Amino acid sequence: MSDSFTHVTSQSWFSRIGDSIKGIFFGLILFVAAFPFLFWNEGRAIETEKSLEEGAAAVVSIQAQAVIPANEGKLVHLTDLATTSEQLQDVQFNIKVQAISLLRTVQVYQWKESSESKTEKEMGGSTKTTTTYNYSKVWSSRLVSSSSFRHEEGHKNPTHMPYQGNSWYAGSVTMGDFSLNPALIREINNSQRIVLSDKNLPENSNAVLVDGEVYIGTPESPQIGDVRINFSEVKPQLVSIVAAQYGNSFTSFITSYGQSIQLLTTGTVSAVEMFKSELSKNTLLTWGLRFLGFILMVIGLSLILRPLSVLGDVVPFIGNILEIGTGLVSGIISFILTLLTIAIAWIFYRPIVAIVLISVVIGTLYYLKRKVKTKKLENVEMAGVSSVGKPPPPPPG
Repeated sequence: MSDSFTHVTSQSWFSRIGDSIKGIFFGLILFVAAFPFLFWNEGRAIETEKSLEEGAAAVVSIQAQAVIPANEGKLVHLTDLATTSEQLQDVQFNIKVQAISLLRTVQVYQWKESSESKTEKEMGGSTKTTTTYNYSKVWSSRLVSSSSFRHEEGHKNPTHMPYQGNSWYAGSVTMGDFSLNPALIREINNSQRIVLSDKNLPENSNAVLVDGEVYIGTPESPQIGDVRINFSEVKPQLVSIVAAQYGNSFTSFITSYGQSIQLLTTGTVSAVEMFKSELSKNTLLTWGLRFLGFILMVIGLSLILRPLSVLGDVVPFIGNILEIGTGLVSGIISFILTLLTIAIAWIFYRPIVAIVLISVVIGTLYYLKRKVKTKKLENVEMAGVSSVGKPPPPPPG
């Protein structure tokens, strides 16, 4: 049976007009929502940055071998071996390890559907959409529902797993004289694979070992529904922590901006490096959300203007020109409004930067105005040259 299917659908011009009009409402929602989203992101970014700067200025480096009461409530930094004496156990697979965490990963061999669509405009405004559905076999730790597949026949997936993925964490992990709270324990994720042996095979099953993993099915020729199970553990290791000292443990440090700081990274990392890393993450997130806000605005305006291009699709060539035009208009307007929104948000926090951003917007508008004016002058000059080049009209009579 082929693993690729093609499906062709058509939509009339009147139906497209109706859909585009309905899309205006959704476009307005996206367009309007982009403004508070962008404004919120700037406030979040600046508060996070200032909170991290506050933390970097307040942090105190300490030794893990002694709990000093005078540091109670202070933001502290320390590096030491995070270790535990607890034994973590998975009784189903007869695994017992001394570790900070034990992780069981279960994957099932399943069908995965992907699709590609190509839409062609036809004279009169209707469209023809050709969608190709492709089916491939993949290993996945989540069940993929085949009931939503376009062609479920011959591509049915199992509806349950014989075993579920699981995680076990030590209840007591120490660093010198300190104990880590559950949130910090879960942050230690530098794991290593556990190579299994015959003793780890579950009883009364057709499971076998393949490259140190449990395999249920036919490893020589994987079939839909086959299962593979592997384990990993987080062993005792060096970690660096920045958090508020709370007795002989730690808790989140709350800044004057109401944000919490509780950081952990594996290895020996200074407080300065840890805060620099967090500042970099904040910058990346900020730009990512700015771009998302811009895209929301572009999509919203495009949906609002879409009826124009659909109306023009009676003649596909005209519709394509209108579609390109409305896309450019949406992009330019969204770019300008995005900068203005960011600038307005920053007025409350950093007026100098806000002035710079507003200047960029004004400069962009001025450039566009000059561009249009220059284009008009060129057209006038071209018209004048054409007029001069023509032979004079013959005299009357």
